[in-house]
Amino acid sequence: MQIKKIHLLFLIAFSLNTMSEKNHKPYIIILDPMGDAQKTGRIIYDTFERGLTLQCAETIKYIIENSNHNISVIITRLPGDIVYELQNASLANRLNADLFVSINFYATNDAKPTMHMYHFSYGDTFPQPQEKLTLYSYDQAYKLQQKHTQQISTLIKKNMSLPHYQSLFTIYGPFSLPVKQLIGVVPPAIILEMGLKDKNFWHTYAEIIADTLINTITEIHTLS
Repeated sequence: MQIKKIHLLFLIAFSLNTMSEKNHKPYIIILDPMGDAQKTGRIIYDTFERGLTLQCAETIKYIIENSNHNISVIITRLPGDIVYELQNASLANRLNADLFVSINFYATNDAKPTMHMYHFSYGDTFPQPQEKLTLYSYDQAYKLQQKHTQQISTLIKKNMSLPHYQSLFTIYGPFSLPVKQLIGVVPPAIILEMGLKDKNFWHTYAEIIADTLINTITEIHTLS
């Protein structure tokens, strides 16, 4: 575990040193569907969370990459993969990704399900570092892009709160918590925790998330 933490420290330093290069590459989104070959996640009706999250991530990737060729979507796992601690954080940092999205589902009996959005924080604030090469411990990685994370979270919330979505689900957040899925991730990162009123409702979420991310990225480029 100590070796992994040291390796992640290097990746954090590398990621900070290469932030200035983002304008010369496609916009990279990392989708992290909950679960792996060993972690099934929650039972949702007659199936497991890990299967639904992966299907949702694959659909989001398909929609986005067929709608906007300037966006590259990478999924953190394939069927049968085992995901080790800090593996996804290392992937996001090594690729110098622009956004990391963790996808999670739970079963609900509500006719109008809810979605909760989270990003990593210990409840503190931290100024953006000025140095091109700086070392930070893996659990402090979120501070490097904290301001950008808050900006993206706000835009995503706005785009998911459009009138034509309000009859489908209710979104809450973004909330700041020290959540395990995002520890060590340098790029802006969020968790989406979504209720499923039936096991096929993930199709609806996939289309909405894909459209929201495309619209959010467009807004970010307009503002920058």
